[in-house]
Amino acid sequence: LISPVRTCQSCGNSSSDVFRSHLPTAVRRAASGSRAPVAGWRDDPGQTDTDAKPLNNPPLKFPARAYRESITGLAELTFIVNESGMVEQISVLKEEPTGYGFANSAMETAKKTKFKPATLQKSSVRQRFKQTFRFGMEGK
Repeated sequence: LISPVRTCQSCGNSSSDVFRSHLPTAVRRAASGSRAPVAGWRDDPGQTDTDAKPLNNPPLKFPARAYRESITGLAELTFIVNESGMVEQISVLKEEPTGYGFANSAMETAKKTKFKPATLQKSSVRQRFKQTFRFGMEGK
């Protein structure tokens, strides 16, 4: 009945399956091929040999109050995928509208997602992600 939608930050693709398509925000390597840190991180998407890849696609739960009141919204998160492929250090960048639980639902979904870790020189490394979770009322 409910079809929450995730939006890829690199291409704007909105689908309930965006985790499987290409979750990492595209960050292009410098034309020189330098692996210099971006904002103090050496593990931003595009700064690794391979980006982390999601291994599962946990469901995004629509907050009950928002569903009852037919409120749509979004939550924008940033998080780290660690060397083991687990999500950690989740931060909410934006929640619209506030007070309906969109950020909490998005954080729970992010925590349940398991990744194949990013690699740099054949070693697993941490990688930062920025992801927007959109909650629509398609099918209601």
